[in-house]
Amino acid sequence: MRSTYLSSNNQLSFPFMGLVACPFCRELFSPNERDTCPVCGMKLQSLAKLPLSHDAVSEGSVVSAPEMERVPFHFAGKGRGLLVLLAAVGLALFLMPWIHRTLPEDSLLTGPGVSNRLGWTWACGVAWFLLIPFALSRRTIHHMQTGRVAVAFLAAIPGITAAALFANPPKPQRLPMGLELPLRFTWCWALYATLVTSVVAIVVASMFGGRRKAPRVAKPVAEKTPSTHALH
Repeated sequence: MRSTYLSSNNQLSFPFMGLVACPFCRELFSPNERDTCPVCGMKLQSLAKLPLSHDAVSEGSVVSAPEMERVPFHFAGKGRGLLVLLAAVGLALFLMPWIHRTLPEDSLLTGPGVSNRLGWTWACGVAWFLLIPFALSRRTIHHMQTGRVAVAFLAAIPGITAAALFANPPKPQRLPMGLELPLRFTWCWALYATLVTSVVAIVVASMFGGRRKAPRVAKPVAEKTPSTHALH
């Protein structure tokens, strides 16, 4: 029984796990069947400890997984660097003025200033902050691709926060006797930029890690007839 699936470093297919093989002709046997090869007379060894066979190398039947290799910490490809940059920009926008009030007083409210009055808007700053270490911690292509949903969720929170503020603008404060404190304000550009940055980050998150490639399927080599085998 000859196969091109003989390999090492845990690259074996499940049907061959636990078998022993001849290190020369690569004939397979069960562990309790025999100790030496009946053709070559060589001592059988565990299949997992043998190097790649010549047929496996020539056919390229071993499934490589480059998406599992760790990338350098400073790797900026596959959307990783762009996500960190967008998160840093979003965090800076959170610290900038969001609302400019002219009545009852002239003042500027930054993201934290708005959050001190509306606690739920802290989610915007927290999402941008968490997105940076989360993207940097994805050190393989596989982890980037499997983290797309989480990254997109974090990227969407600031946009949802900005959209909710636009849909529910501040209202005049009610005073006793049915009076209202006059309120006049305008939205600052940083809040609009937060919404745009969030949308761009969602698009980048959907492509985080690059395109998913179909795994290479190893094709078994047809068994050779005894007449074509070299004599040992």
